Amino acid sequence: MPHNLRLAVDVGGTFTDLVLHDGATGAIATGKLLTTPADPSIAIIDGTRRLLERQRKTPADLALFIHATTLVTNTLIERKGAVTGLIMTRGFRDIIEMGTETRYDIYDLGIDLPPPLVPRAMRREVTERMDATGNIVAPIDLAEARKVVQELVADGATAIAVCFLHSYINSSHEHALGELMRREFPGVAVSLSSEIQPEIREFERASTTVANAYAQPVTKHHLDSLTRGLSGLGFSGRFHIMLSSGGLTDEGVAARFPVKVLESGPAAGVEAARFLGASIGIDTLVSFDMGGTTAKVGLVANGAATLSSQLEVARLHRFKKGSGLIIKSPTVELIEIGAGGGSIARIDQHGLLKVGPDSAGAEPGPVCYGRGGDQLTVTDANLVLGYLDPDDFAGKEMSLDTAAASAAAGRLAKKLNITAVDVAWGVHEIANENMATAARIHLVERGKDPATFTFVAFGGAGPLHAQAVARKLGVKKLIIPRNAGVMSAVGLLAAPLSFEVVRSHLIDLAAVDWTDVDRKLTAMSAEARGYLGVDKSIAFEIVRTADMRYRGQGSECTITLPAGVLTVERAQEVRQAFFDGYDDLYGRHLEEVPVQFVNFRVRVVAHDAHFELGRAPRKPGPAKRVATRPAYFPDADGYIDTAIYQHGDLDPGATFEGPAIVQSGEFSAVVGPRQACTVDDYRNLVIAF
Repeated sequence: MPHNLRLAVDVGGTFTDLVLHDGATGAIATGKLLTTPADPSIAIIDGTRRLLERQRKTPADLALFIHATTLVTNTLIERKGAVTGLIMTRGFRDIIEMGTETRYDIYDLGIDLPPPLVPRAMRREVTERMDATGNIVAPIDLAEARKVVQELVADGATAIAVCFLHSYINSSHEHALGELMRREFPGVAVSLSSEIQPEIREFERASTTVANAYAQPVTKHHLDSLTRGLSGLGFSGRFHIMLSSGGLTDEGVAARFPVKVLESGPAAGVEAARFLGASIGIDTLVSFDMGGTTAKVGLVANGAATLSSQLEVARLHRFKKGSGLIIKSPTVELIEIGAGGGSIARIDQHGLLKVGPDSAGAEPGPVCYGRGGDQLTVTDANLVLGYLDPDDFAGKEMSLDTAAASAAAGRLAKKLNITAVDVAWGVHEIANENMATAARIHLVERGKDPATFTFVAFGGAGPLHAQAVARKLGVKKLIIPRNAGVMSAVGLLAAPLSFEVVRSHLIDLAAVDWTDVDRKLTAMSAEARGYLGVDKSIAFEIVRTADMRYRGQGSECTITLPAGVLTVERAQEVRQAFFDGYDDLYGRHLEEVPVQFVNFRVRVVAHDAHFELGRAPRKPGPAKRVATRPAYFPDADGYIDTAIYQHGDLDPGATFEGPAIVQSGEFSAVVGPRQACTVDDYRNLVIAF
């Protein structure tokens, strides 16, 4: 492409963020507007047009469009996917309803479990069978299978998932049925478990395949609509989508594997934090991303985001593990907290003030948006406390109604027999405490001390709350990035192309045929490279890992395999890598128990574009304030005159002390009383405690 412009768009529950990067000059321009939940492409197209017009560019100048979306997650949560059918091996029709037969709350005798995405009436069985080694016990009856598909289509199915027993080790039956459906039923979206996630454990594989089929038509419609809209504006460049694992792929792969983009936006935020850390020389940090709907906490250790092979979505109880749908897919490990700018304040059955997890979202939004919201939210409380400038919000795309927010606080205060300011502060502080508690648990469960990490806070609401949350965690250093309000979109620009392929291969380490394993890994690398869809001249990095366990265990530990050809002479290296990983998780390991491989994973990573943060010349000295306004700080006895700084006016090396508020249009950052803040070479705010 003759152009160097790249546009990144992150669609959140409340705001759609845009970042335009000029690869030739390094210049960055940003945009922010309310998300359009009914059709997210409306805000994307409108925001793209407006941002490019402001920069005197056209869509034809764009070489690359990068997208992160919550569409797939919302489809599963709201149960608005396709009418889906499921075809299983005879005798296994109800596996997605039986699940793992565990209870997420052992004391609740009337426990509710998430209903399957496919009701029993839309589930069918066919005659076929593989044994655990992949040998055919009963061949597939394709005539019977054709009849089953016809029945499902007649019943309204527009998507069909197929999950046969042990197809992860021999996929021939699934592929035979898949070819039949794609040939004779071309209007039906087909998801085969051996293509989606070929791993052991039938329930998890079936659940993942069903979710993929359920979301596939919706995802394809959105991407097709977005592609048409961009083409209508004149865009003809490449189109990439963010994966849950923190890498990019093209829209074709995303349309085929929607379960792989479930955590698209949150993953972009962690990737942004990782990239920022790499730029300033910090390889271990906590990312704190607080937007309009939720807050997400992720961990970056030794320069890499912490990954997981499984996630859970659409929980019946948002913070009860096991109450949602299980998805096996590589993902950035995150903890989500129901605390965002739109989180609604309420009084519970005990007469206590609570915040979230329900959110006002973009429609109607907080009371101060003036779009019909009538319940006090975190954003309303922050406005009442003086932390937000009503005329400098969301890139000045909208102004906030302070009087309406105060009235909403007053209505809630009357029920509690306290003042409106007490309610506003209570909402702000409860949100802080909820986030700090969740972050502390997330880190401590992994054997990490929060005080040893650098805290990187971003998102539209993150910088407002970060200093209080960091203080509660005992963090010594907080960084608020230069483009904190649109940081997830920045993460899209920094992310590499990547794709992961997994294959199950259950075998004791002592019995491994290393020639066979090396051949498998080479084939997996070629398959993963094929999904990237880029010129073969681009340099690739191949990351090979394995899920290992002691024989008889029910869970695995993921370890990085040694580079190069694997041979029997290197078995001890692999064993030691497992011991080291096991020690990291549990603090000890056992030498005498046999060790097994369970899964092999190959991730191919390629950087096809250069992106870096721009430095600015240092001008040490005190920062110049632009104004003051009253803001509420209980430690300073209530409302006090607080220095206001414009972020764009702060040069590297500038210093100031709180209480202070830094505004940039896309975010506002609070610096508490007696806290020292310095502007670094990249114009990030660095707060020391």
